Amino acid sequence: MKKSLLFLSTALFIVSCGQKHIDGVTINPEEAVDVQFEDVTENVKVVPLVSDDPLGGCSMLQCYGDELFMVDELYHNVYYFKDNKLEGVLKAVGRGRGEYTMIRKIGYDSENKILYLVPNTDLNSIMCYSVPKMEYLETIKAPYQIGALRVYDKKTLLLALKNEEDLGFYLFDVKTQDIIRKVCNLTSFQYNNSDVEIESYSRKNGIITLFDETNYLCEITEDSLGVLKEYNYGRDGAETEFYSGDVNVYLSYLFENPDKYRGLYYPHYGKTGTSFWYSTLLKKEVDYRFYRETKSGVTHLKGFHIPGLKYAMIPKCITDKGFITLISGDVESFIDETVDPSPLAKEIIKAVRKQKDDNPVLVYYEMK
Repeated sequence: MKKSLLFLSTALFIVSCGQKHIDGVTINPEEAVDVQFEDVTENVKVVPLVSDDPLGGCSMLQCYGDELFMVDELYHNVYYFKDNKLEGVLKAVGRGRGEYTMIRKIGYDSENKILYLVPNTDLNSIMCYSVPKMEYLETIKAPYQIGALRVYDKKTLLLALKNEEDLGFYLFDVKTQDIIRKVCNLTSFQYNNSDVEIESYSRKNGIITLFDETNYLCEITEDSLGVLKEYNYGRDGAETEFYSGDVNVYLSYLFENPDKYRGLYYPHYGKTGTSFWYSTLLKKEVDYRFYRETKSGVTHLKGFHIPGLKYAMIPKCITDKGFITLISGDVESFIDETVDPSPLAKEIIKAVRKQKDDNPVLVYYEMK
């Protein structure tokens, strides 16, 4: 199929940076093997989030070693956990100094203990708070609208920025509040999904993705962006219309083709291989897949059910070596009484029942 001009501009930018050609991998979602969660995971830990007060649901979850940040469902509060115990809460809704009306993005500098926050009312601003006290420090200004934010190093942020038709990932100096350099161009679709494309980025897992008909797994190099791997879903993948950048075309394609596949989520890349998750366009739990390549072969999985629970175990967050699934709400609503619960299901149900105010329980795990 003919590629869109936006897609070509991104592809040409990557090629122009002197990257060697990489043969893309076509993944067939029908080849995924249906598995039980307990058969394909290891180092599984069921961990209640410890808090004396009710936690307002979860819209965002970010993990940094033994530190965890959770933004509530109303985008008003940031909860900070150390070893899964609540140690601080940022609750600064208002219109005064150091306050915001809603939270748009967050990022964390674990070395300097600074939480960065982009408010919804000023997408050029980055508000800074100390951790764990959550005291307001300052507001720094980016030159353009911020679509995504992660910490690159203790002096630098990785930002997705939008300036009229100029979209891209940039490295930004926190102290001087200047752009250091542009990392790569982005299409409008990639910019709008940039928070997901760098949600797994950290100093230990320094990779990002670019979404399109071909999904690029990339690393930031000294002068640009290096492509490590390329993946697509062939005839089962979303087509050009989905990535066009036209909202009406996107929505029309989305609801006419809900079973098409997209994405490259929660990637791990290293000596042990490459792995990630992907899904159908509507991101239904039942349609998530896990894909891994190693020297010994390919692992391609779906399902991830636990006997005794109704819902599949799908990641909410990436960790240094694995993932976190979040479970909360009325325990009776997700118990499957048609089968005998497994030991893990019993452990999860017991943990959820013991939580005060329906506060979340986290399940940490790694893939075998």
